[in-house]
Amino acid sequence: MTSHALIPLAQNWLVGRGADPSRVLEPKGWSDPLDAETERLEDFLRGSGERFEVHDTFSRHEPPYETWVIATDAQQTSDPTAEVFFWRVPDEKSPAYTVRHGQFDNLKAAYEWTRDTSAPLPAATRAQAARHRVAPLKPSPTNSPTPPSATDPSTRRRPGR
Repeated sequence: MTSHALIPLAQNWLVGRGADPSRVLEPKGWSDPLDAETERLEDFLRGSGERFEVHDTFSRHEPPYETWVIATDAQQTSDPTAEVFFWRVPDEKSPAYTVRHGQFDNLKAAYEWTRDTSAPLPAATRAQAARHRVAPLKPSPTNSPTPPSATDPSTRRRPGR
């Protein structure tokens, strides 16, 4: 058993342990992606295997509903960066949500962004964006899950709310 802050990461984990990919998708109408960018990012995360090491997550349970995940990409060998995946439902009137992705120079910069999630997310590099467009849905290796690494407590900050 494990927990994940974003549904596509949980689906990825299930598929990696043998679940039928068609059975882990949410039913249509339960909660709908607002746009094609959201669908693309969710497909990418579902099929990303074990490439991301999650460093921290946060969820807000009042409008606007938000969840962010800070991770590093194990497939990025030169100039490692911090990745932020940001899920948002603006209010209770609509179940439609967005997922966005930003890329930061380091974990400290990613954590700084989480203090004000209304700020724009920095765009991913072209090479990173291209990898996200072509990710197929496939299982990750079936070895046992690895818990997120513990970060230095002095760098773990929650948004000031």
